[in-house]
Amino acid sequence: MPAALLEATFDGVLQDVPVIGLRLRPVDGMIAEALGIADRMGLLVDYVVPGSAADTAGIRAGDILLAIDGRAIQREGDFALFIDDRTGPQSDVTLMRGQDKFLVTLKFTIEGDSLISSGSYVLGAPTAALLNHVAPVPGKRCTSLKDLGVILRGRRVSELAPTSPAYLAGLSVGDEILAIDGVPVGDAGFVWPEIEGPVVLLVRGAGGQTRHVVFDPFSNEQGMRPIGGAVVLDPVVITL
Repeated sequence: MPAALLEATFDGVLQDVPVIGLRLRPVDGMIAEALGIADRMGLLVDYVVPGSAADTAGIRAGDILLAIDGRAIQREGDFALFIDDRTGPQSDVTLMRGQDKFLVTLKFTIEGDSLISSGSYVLGAPTAALLNHVAPVPGKRCTSLKDLGVILRGRRVSELAPTSPAYLAGLSVGDEILAIDGVPVGDAGFVWPEIEGPVVLLVRGAGGQTRHVVFDPFSNEQGMRPIGGAVVLDPVVITL
């Protein structure tokens, strides 16, 4: 914790904490591989509270937050620290959505204040340094969601084997899969891809909230299933 922040805490001159409405997770090695990103960077958006400042700015579940006011997000705590360092009522947030890089204006609101509108615009395709998609490795093992015990009806999980790595990662019967490895799943005509490595599923649960389910079907590591789809066993989730 920076010394200036400690001094401000004792002096009672901290800025009011803004209401943002985001649930985030760091982009670790498994997520980066699944999304085809060369380096671990930024924060993956799990959920955006409807009507929040983040929602008004146009941030969506599945986006990757890369920087705030030009300062790159390198560690889990950077987002909160950069917001605390803000000098005005708004900040520019650089994010990646699919293969596009965006800049959105996040206008902060304080608890009890009304929301103010925000805007966004496309910056264009990201540079090769930001997006370096990993080509499939020849001869690599392949599987599918069905082979992993995930039975779908449209986009919704209708059956799920309790031994499936997807189940251990937190997938539940009734979840609606909105995207797989960052690719949106259409209501009709979507062809489920073969799985060659780590998987990132963006799902919407029965309560309407979105979250990411991350697993590697070829790993020997056994995970602990979150209780009721909550994040009590997931220390990497950040809520702001």
